[in-house]
Order: sequence, then structure tokens, then C-alpha cells
Amino acid sequence: MTFFGTTPGDLRRAAGVPSVSIVLALSLLICVFGSLAQGIEWQREAYLAAREQTASARIVRQRVEGGTRSASTIWTYSFQAMGREFQNDALRYRSSDAVGQFIIVYYDPRNPRRSSDIDFAELAEMNRFEFLCFAIGAVAVASGLAAVRRFCKGA
Repeated sequence: MTFFGTTPGDLRRAAGVPSVSIVLALSLLICVFGSLAQGIEWQREAYLAAREQTASARIVRQRVEGGTRSASTIWTYSFQAMGREFQNDALRYRSSDAVGQFIIVYYDPRNPRRSSDIDFAELAEMNRFEFLCFAIGAVAVASGLAAVRRFCKGA
């Protein structure tokens, strides 16, 4: 079998197939671990969504992190739950939010320190999407690795 006038042996020597296999194997490992981590986070967020509570929180502080090109505005909010006050940080995308403004936060009644300005059900959906991306990436990389191995055995 020739490929544009070259044999598979010529291509293997030119492309460094063992190094390609190593890169694909490492990529597969990253995709598998990424999908596992996102799958766990997806299930945890979905579990929290079933029991979440809401509270009114006041934005108490604003700070900007990062450089001039990738600066992010971090808001610290404070809320009351179970007779105690809790604080947490949130990355806010709306520039209209201001210190002193009230927002709705979602928290875990078993651990109010775990809170978010995004509904846990929405977070679960985001994690589900990321899980699917990693899983599809793992399948694609595994297919590529299998093709390289078949190619190495050929000719």
C-alpha cells in the first residue's frame, strides 16, 4: 500500500509515530480524567439543585483581578442563613451591579458556605455540557490512537 508514492514505513520514519502515539495517549488520559471530574461535578451540582435554598445577599465588595486584557470583576456578597452570616465571592458579568446592591444567591442548607449567584441546576447543566465535550474528545482521541496503531502494524 502506498500513500502518494510513499510506503507506511516511510511515513512512520518521517512522522515519528511513537511520539504521535505518546501524545495521543496523554491526550486520551487528559480527556478521560476531565470527563470523570466533570461527571462528578455534574452529579454533585444536580444533587445540590434538588435541595438548594435561596437568600437575598448584599454585595459588600468589588475587586478586579487579572491583567488589562483579561481582567475579571469579583464581587463579594454577604447573606444570612440559619441565623448566621456567610460571605462568598462571585464572578459577575453584569457591569450594572454595584456595592450595596441586593442579589439572589443559592446555597446548600447543609453547608451554607457553598453558595453561588447561579442556580445549582444551571451549574449542573454547564458541567453536563463540559462532561460531554470531554467524553467526545476522549472518543475522538481514542479513535485517532487506534488508527495510528493500525497504521504502525500495516505494511
